[in-house]
Amino acid sequence: MFIYILINNISILCVWIFIIGGLTVLLPYMILLINAVTLGSFVSYMHVTYGIDMLVMLLLLIPHGIFEITAIIMGVSCSAFFGINVWKMVLKKKPLSELKIDFINVIKMIAFASILMVLAALVETYITPLFYFLFSSRF
Repeated sequence: MFIYILINNISILCVWIFIIGGLTVLLPYMILLINAVTLGSFVSYMHVTYGIDMLVMLLLLIPHGIFEITAIIMGVSCSAFFGINVWKMVLKKKPLSELKIDFINVIKMIAFASILMVLAALVETYITPLFYFLFSSRF
């Protein structure tokens, strides 16, 4: 389960946000919006359908969400920053040498965000289930 969650998190971070989003600038923000709407819909669905207390849902989501949401926001920021600078270079408003420096800085931030995603996957795999069993009597 850990590997599946980790691959999913890293693929969202690196492929969708950084590689594809870096070229389109607006796509990372759309991904962030879709992620927020999906999360909100899921919490609402679980509350309405199964009667799970909102506080319990928060206790299940917050521990790994702290790392995951931070990493996604970092990825979106890096993607938009890099995408804007790519377009500045294409439009001849920025030299390629500066873009290379920007790229190195973005790679460093994405590496840090990837570490956060590993932490999120670990927490989601091993700690969240403990919270579930601890609070399962409230369901």
